[in-house]
Amino acid sequence: MLKKLSLAVLLSLFAFTNNSNAKSNFQLTGTIREAKAKGINLWIYKNFLASNPDLIVGALNNGNYKFKSAIDQPVFAVLEYNNSRLKFFLEPGDSINMSFTDDGQHSGTEITGRGSENNFFLNNFESTFQKDFIDSLWTARMMNGSVDAFENELFKSRKSMDDYIGVNVVIHPVSTAFKDYLRNLITFRYWSMLLAYPVVRANSDPKILTVEPLPDVMLQNITEVTLNNPDALLCDPYKAFLNFYVIYYTSAANGFKKFNDYSTAADRKLAFAKAHLLGQVFDIWLAQFCIDEKEHVSPFMLRTMVNTLKTTDKYNNYYPYISSICSARMQMKDEKKKPEPTVEKVKESNSDKDELGLKDLNGKSFSLSELKGKVVYIDFWASWCGPCRQMMPFSKQLHENLTEKQKKQITFLYISIDANEDAWKKAITDLGLEGMMLISPGNWTSKVCTYFQINSIPRYMIMDKKGNIVDFNAKRPAELSLLDDLTKLIDQ
Repeated sequence: MLKKLSLAVLLSLFAFTNNSNAKSNFQLTGTIREAKAKGINLWIYKNFLASNPDLIVGALNNGNYKFKSAIDQPVFAVLEYNNSRLKFFLEPGDSINMSFTDDGQHSGTEITGRGSENNFFLNNFESTFQKDFIDSLWTARMMNGSVDAFENELFKSRKSMDDYIGVNVVIHPVSTAFKDYLRNLITFRYWSMLLAYPVVRANSDPKILTVEPLPDVMLQNITEVTLNNPDALLCDPYKAFLNFYVIYYTSAANGFKKFNDYSTAADRKLAFAKAHLLGQVFDIWLAQFCIDEKEHVSPFMLRTMVNTLKTTDKYNNYYPYISSICSARMQMKDEKKKPEPTVEKVKESNSDKDELGLKDLNGKSFSLSELKGKVVYIDFWASWCGPCRQMMPFSKQLHENLTEKQKKQITFLYISIDANEDAWKKAITDLGLEGMMLISPGNWTSKVCTYFQINSIPRYMIMDKKGNIVDFNAKRPAELSLLDDLTKLIDQ
């Protein structure tokens, strides 16, 4: 009833050595009938790093084996015997007995004891949804399909797993911790793969200089996911989610433009992660980040990353291991920085009249460069866009919350993508909009959509007084903190 598993199937698995948590032993015993090998090992992933598990070397006595170890929270472990890898979900106090015949098929497998139901369910779940967790299949879908088609397949996969669990947890008395693991597995698998879509596509070709933003509608529920969730660290997709979350939103902060070198990208990602990830979650992210990037970033940047981990890793769960595997690279001398290749600017504010096709209410062409000297909050909308119209009262309220002095320094710019100019003008009147009104006609084929790579509205951006777009995905008018974002730019 158990299946062979490769160690490669295991991603990062983690448990912290926190002295405040009481530890309890788990026990794994059994018999291997007709055993052909004498050795048997158990790898325990107590620190969530696939490359650094604890190893218990065991032995077979007349085919019998026994392992015992103290843990303070659920962990994954892999029983290694004769080229077979058998994965277990283990909780403190579990006492599992598993026996099978050494015939290559593990025939006659029997598993009993506390924790056995969790592992029966785990085996059946992984067997049923094996293809749903093959990354190469999803990568092919990313590269060959639209984001809508990809998200649709991702949603169907998530729903089928949700339905399977809903039916089967009633039949099998699995533990609460195991149910939580399954829920996290499904939830974070969905979000990690969705955030991976634009990142994987952008990184597929060095000639691609930008990352295509996901449609706002696809990300509107991401706020319902707990970003800092130590209880989810046991779950592989959660750590993948952290990785792609940092990459995607660091890219967003850079205007969805790719960085020119690995070290600059790493520096920005580290800064973003420090600002958004906390405690244990930050430590596991940074430990894996060091592993992934140690051969790409400069020795100086790697030293910065590892030294940051040294400061934050209070229980030395990661720093000793990470510093040892990064030691050789960190000791290398930094090469003199070569001149970075010149990348053609994507936004040229002094020549954007033709690029953006903007016209005012009188039909006169307009350039964003004409607004230099003011902070500009740009609202991309259309008369036919319901969510856009819903935000307009908040935009009006935001404007009213400014002082008279601030109103002279902050411009509210509304850029419509309507194809019908009469509908655009009527909507302005009906909604009682106040501010500067421009149009770049053509709906999704409008020049402004092409130029700024806009694929969903409403969309908001902020331009500073120098004429630079400083936030390509600004907050919506309904968010109270937006006012601070705007007023801070006045004195810069």
